[in-house]
Amino acid sequence: MVLRLISGNASLSLLSKIRSVAFVMSFFSSVSFAQEIQIVTNDFPPYSFKKNNKMTGLATEILQAILADLKLDIEIKQYPWPRAFKMATTEKNVLIFPLARTLDRENIFNFIGEVAPRTMYFYKLKSRTDIEINAIEDLKKYKHGVVSNYASHKRLIKLGVPNIEAVTNDIQNIQKLAMGRIDLYAQDKVIFSHNIKLYNQVNKEKLSFSDFERAFDFPTEGKGRFLSFGPDADPAIVNKFRKSFDNIKNSGLLDVIKAKYTN
Repeated sequence: MVLRLISGNASLSLLSKIRSVAFVMSFFSSVSFAQEIQIVTNDFPPYSFKKNNKMTGLATEILQAILADLKLDIEIKQYPWPRAFKMATTEKNVLIFPLARTLDRENIFNFIGEVAPRTMYFYKLKSRTDIEINAIEDLKKYKHGVVSNYASHKRLIKLGVPNIEAVTNDIQNIQKLAMGRIDLYAQDKVIFSHNIKLYNQVNKEKLSFSDFERAFDFPTEGKGRFLSFGPDADPAIVNKFRKSFDNIKNSGLLDVIKAKYTN
């Protein structure tokens, strides 16, 4: 009986050691996995922005849920969009978001999952009755505000629109549109209305979404806005993130996060 008891305790001790080693190996595997990945975004409310010096937003919260699901601790870094885009396309294992899934990006990026639709319009001041657009060709008559290197910027160039003014963020475009320094600004309603609120926080003269109106549908290509890895990404890492995104979606958490920002 004594021998059996000692043998049993030894077995339990061995099993405990095996579990501890497995936990340590799993921990260091996760750390190593996390060290291989960079995550970049830009100031793009309500999808990704800083609040109280912490990254948040609709797309950011979805990504943070994925990181939690994968037990990864990776810092989300915010850069101007041209720099973030260059990092994603030239460095290894860089996740960029939210990225418009356009036709010319289809065979370049490794798309993880859609965080938002992309339905855009050209907006003008409601008081600008002189602006009239009935066809894409009419767009070439007017001055357009864009954010440098955004998909909308590249789309306008592809359409042959000659008069484009590129800035570094959407708030600048709203200000220029309100002042009549540009004629048209292409954006979706969620982003536009959210950025008007941000504009009003730092400007004495307040704007309302009702000050503007749709002038024409933006001829978008492809699908919505995605979490995406760049072209030089490890397929195993991409697959892990895709599976985790599906877990978040199937659990209903994806819809809960979206509802916080769209309802």
